[in-house]
Amino acid sequence: MSVEPLNQVTACNESGLSENLTKLQIPTVNLFKSLNTFLKRKKQQRIDRDAFKNLLSLDDRSLADIGVTREDVMWASNLPLSTNAALELKALKGSKKDRV
Repeated sequence: MSVEPLNQVTACNESGLSENLTKLQIPTVNLFKSLNTFLKRKKQQRIDRDAFKNLLSLDDRSLADIGVTREDVMWASNLPLSTNAALELKALKGSKKDRV
């Protein structure tokens, strides 16, 4: 059985520890980046939806001019935030044209 000098053992342990810390830091950094991206996306979805709800402030005649009803806007504004309400309203408007 050979005995290694203490300073060599410490050096090995420090480099191994450093390597392990780096391995742990990478997933943590990726987790925080993913969480940050998710939160930014949710915030933007809320801003977009609030802007979309401004359509409800228009009178019924103005809404009719753009081809939608108040009920259509209310329906679209109650969709999940992950759904683009403006695109869904546009698709609904298109499907109404096809029925006429």
